[in-house]
Amino acid sequence: MKSATGNRFHGNQPDWDYSRAHDTGWQAWLNPGHPGWRETLCEQIEALAAGFGFDGVFLDTVHVWINDPDCPVYDGVRALVQRLRERIPGVLLAAEHDYDALLPLFPLFQCAYWGRDPGWTARYVLASSICARPSRKAGPVCMSSACGKRATTDYTAALGYLPTLAFQHDTLERSRAQIEATLAMIAAR
Repeated sequence: MKSATGNRFHGNQPDWDYSRAHDTGWQAWLNPGHPGWRETLCEQIEALAAGFGFDGVFLDTVHVWINDPDCPVYDGVRALVQRLRERIPGVLLAAEHDYDALLPLFPLFQCAYWGRDPGWTARYVLASSICARPSRKAGPVCMSSACGKRATTDYTAALGYLPTLAFQHDTLERSRAQIEATLAMIAAR
């Protein structure tokens, strides 16, 4: 991606623990508006879907938009979504963060953009809690029904969120009671 002035666009925050956040100069973002990159990305996803038979694709960072003078970012995301839906029938496409123009393209987002309450989008799409943040705060079980600062164990309090549990290492052994309580809360929803 390029900025409107032609500079290379850098994101600098892909690490789950943000250890390299804002280290400038190392993470140039690829623009799905560029036909060559979009073609390569689609071919890779289609080959993996054919080989492994998965029914969902998570597209990280598609919320990143910049006024690239060479290739329109949003038009590229829209073309990517259209192609994947045509070539992988019934595929569930999920994206990282939402913004209004993405709502018609994706039925599911990993998290509301910048930790905002997803209630305003709940009429149109669903979100699932980002597992990286809450799992670091809450221990082995991702008990959050909301992203970032609004983390809560009350799934009914966050309109638009799908309840999410994340497992790592010995979660099942160490946290069985917590998991069962969470599943009961989800079932009562």
